[in-house]
Amino acid sequence: MVFLILIFFYLISNQLKRKAVAFLAALMVIVSFIAGLLFHIDAVFSVVKIQNQKTVISEKNNTENNLNTVNDNGQLENAESVVAFASLKKEDRPLDFAEFPLGFTPTLTEKTGTVSIVMGHYLKMMFYPFPMSFYYGYSEVDISEVTEFWAIISILLHLVIIASGIYFIRSHPLYFLGVIIYLSSIFLFSNLVTPVAGMLGDRLTFIASSGFAIALGYPLAVLFKKLNVSNRKILTGVFSLVIVFFSVKTIARNAQWKTYLTLYRHDVKEFDNSVQIHNLLATRLVLESLQEKSIDKQRKLREE
Repeated sequence: MVFLILIFFYLISNQLKRKAVAFLAALMVIVSFIAGLLFHIDAVFSVVKIQNQKTVISEKNNTENNLNTVNDNGQLENAESVVAFASLKKEDRPLDFAEFPLGFTPTLTEKTGTVSIVMGHYLKMMFYPFPMSFYYGYSEVDISEVTEFWAIISILLHLVIIASGIYFIRSHPLYFLGVIIYLSSIFLFSNLVTPVAGMLGDRLTFIASSGFAIALGYPLAVLFKKLNVSNRKILTGVFSLVIVFFSVKTIARNAQWKTYLTLYRHDVKEFDNSVQIHNLLATRLVLESLQEKSIDKQRKLREE
């Protein structure tokens, strides 16, 4: 993110004309609308497809009943069933409560409050994306009322962002473009357009972060031009330290993705409230134990 902002310093000298900015902003809104429509259509067909797959649901239930079957040697049986159970986690399936609690008959105020919390989390991730998790879900993201403190703060912040974009649409069209890209991209994953497994996801901010970089980079670039040489050096030094800090954090995060178990074991400590992380860790431990030949290692994995 900081890297994009710094690059923007160089791009700002060749600002796009107002018509070009307006065209790009309109194009972004249209693309987001079409993407949202396609998401809805895909969701409808997925539900229809699931309703015709009674055998898959039956297989899942049978597998869950056989997960703890142990033979005389202390080894888990029905390896095929366990693998089948793990492979059921695909896109073409209904989301359960742990993955999408918002889909289980919330009121309008609860849905508005929860969506506001999700949008607020995305906005916070734009400034400081740590700690990160491969999954959230219930109850890391719980059902919230619109009257809750952080829901109100999130709504107010987004109203300010929208108002500022409209206010500067003529005088600073490039800032307006950044706001449009950010809001139209992140809105797709707010759970209003289509259900999001886990309620939110760090990976879903990729496109929106480019819009945020433009919106934040523009005023910083204007400020940078107004500073004298000494202050520019100070600001450059500050950004250099920020880049080093985020680089170290990114490298450390990459190491946590070495294996499924290293990732799950790390994130379950940071996000202990996530039901689905515990579920995925338990399923992975079962699969790992089935692949172990040592009975002692199998027992340790099952007891973890």
